[in-house]
Amino acid sequence: MRRILYALSMLVPLVLSACQALPPTVFVSPTLASNTFTSPVVGSDRVSITGVLQRNTSSPASVSNAILYLGNVHLDANGTPILAGLDKQTAPRVQTDQSGRFVFTDVSPGTYVLVLDRVYQAFLLNDPTSGKDLLIKLQAGQILDLGKLVYASLPGDNFAP
Repeated sequence: MRRILYALSMLVPLVLSACQALPPTVFVSPTLASNTFTSPVVGSDRVSITGVLQRNTSSPASVSNAILYLGNVHLDANGTPILAGLDKQTAPRVQTDQSGRFVFTDVSPGTYVLVLDRVYQAFLLNDPTSGKDLLIKLQAGQILDLGKLVYASLPGDNFAP
């Protein structure tokens, strides 16, 4: 009987929260580093971004079925990045395949950050090489390959519900 009550106490808030409209999730970041990736312009106004997500720098392993979003970067009047924001209902979203590969297609030009969604929490990913914020500036027509993003570990890897 205790197990049933425990299960219900866990399930009811989950069901109720699913019935509500979710407010945008906002990630506040320190002033983003100017770590910008660029690639040649290809000819369309839309942008494509691709890459491979891996963990364990000593023996890289693909991160499959990870949910990734592109969060918008908000700029101050001088064009300096000050805030990264994510609205899960409108942001570009992909899931990595078995090889850890991800492809965002038909993205509007702009400045973005890469966000790893762990369902219970989302994490702004940094540049695995420098440790600085990963700031992605895209212009119309770009096809951008971020290459292999290999992290020693990813946020939420050791989460135990």
